Order: sequence, then structure tokens, then C-alpha cells
Amino acid sequence: MRWLSAGETIEVAGENITIGLIYVGEDKNRRYGSSEPSLINPRLKVARGIVDISERLGSVIRTIFLLNWIGSRELRQEVTANTNKIESYNGFSKWLSFGGDVIAENDPDEQQKRLRYNDMMASSVILQNTVDMMRILQKLAREGWQFTDEDVSFLSPYQTSNVKRFGEFNLKLKRPPEPWIKDSVFQQAAGSLRVITPRQLDTEKTT
Repeated sequence: MRWLSAGETIEVAGENITIGLIYVGEDKNRRYGSSEPSLINPRLKVARGIVDISERLGSVIRTIFLLNWIGSRELRQEVTANTNKIESYNGFSKWLSFGGDVIAENDPDEQQKRLRYNDMMASSVILQNTVDMMRILQKLAREGWQFTDEDVSFLSPYQTSNVKRFGEFNLKLKRPPEPWIKDSVFQQAAGSLRVITPRQLDTEKTT
């Protein structure tokens, strides 16, 4: 049994394995199978059945991903960054959820409503936070501050310090719309939404 370094190539059952970072050979300490998950024994038979091959292929894909994960710092950083974004959103929407984390209703429709209402509230706050950050960035640019797209990518709209979750909610229906609503970016996003009438909703439920 020997260890293949990264990038070292070996042929097993007519296939070239080029990624390396595996053991190749026979583990004499075990009669069946192997004691090392990364050990390939060229003397063993290669699976040929469809079901067996699918299962083995899944194991190979997972192994390749783990090897790439170990050998690539950039991949680890990318996966960690995206995972942090998801966890940040979950924490943000959880902060906006009124009445605790447990949904007391046993009705699936009511549970779905609560989840969707919470997502709608989170999306509204994210929109307002994004607008506020855009205004600040535009003001800084007018004042001569220099920043790049990479600098802006570190900003997050999942801010809660500026939100009065249990404060006063006053609706001023006669107040004129704010200028940012007419911005082309938000107009395109609003235009892409499909307005569903109650009749269409009933039709979709029946189908």
C-alpha cells in the first residue's frame, strides 16, 4: 500500500485516476474491504451492475469533492462564505419572527402561511436596508471616497440594529413615494413579479 501525492496518476481497471491523494494497494491487516476510506485495491473486482455502479459513483463523487475540499483553499473559502450567508439569513429571519421559534399551529396551511409571511417581512427589511446602504454609498462617492465592488461585496443587508421590531408602526398612506422607488433597478424587479388574482389562485389550487 502506497500513498499517491496530489496530481499523481495511476490506472485502475482501465481508468486513469489523476487527482492523487489516495492510497493504492492491498491492506494486509484486513481480510475484506479496507481500513482506509481512501484506499483503492486494484486486485478487487470492479462493480458492473447498474445499481451497484450508481452507489459506487456516489461514493466516488463524494470522495472527489472531499479531496478537492482538502486540497483547495479557495473552495473551502467559497463554501464557507456561502454557508455563512445562508446562516446569516436564517438568523435574520428568525430575529424578525414574532412569538418564538415554535409554530403552535398543527395545520400545514397555517404553518406555510407563517413561513411565507416571515419571508415577506424579511424581504421588506432587506429591501429597505439595501436602499439605505445605496444612499450612503452614493453620498460617500459624492464626497470623494474611493471604494471598489470588492469592498461593497463585504456589506450585508441583514442588519437589525436600525429596525424597531416592537416599536411604533405608523402607516402614512398620503405620503408621496420615495424617489428610489422609481429607480430602474427596482422597477425591473417589480415588473418581473406576476400578479395573481384570487380566481387564478383558486384555479392553481384545483389543478
